[in-house]
Amino acid sequence: MNNNLVLSIVIVTYKRINRVIDILEDLKLQSFKNFEVIIVSDGCKSAFDERLKKYSKIFSIQNIDTNLKNKYGLATARNIGLKASKCEYCILIDD
Repeated sequence: MNNNLVLSIVIVTYKRINRVIDILEDLKLQSFKNFEVIIVSDGCKSAFDERLKKYSKIFSIQNIDTNLKNKYGLATARNIGLKASKCEYCILIDD
């Protein structure tokens, strides 16, 4: 993994692990690797953790469980991901 991260990719999801895995597979193919991935999931962190292990060897990745039970919506989940970002630039992706 590269310590010179310049881009945060924030993926917001609600129990759609297969869609997130598809996104991660696409990111894995990118030639540009100076990014971190922040997944903001609602109530399904444990299901994600096991499936994300292989991607943590490829790029910086963190999984945040909001535990909001979809109560506050997409905007709040996005803001949580942006606050966790370590980079100057961010991209928001919804599953």
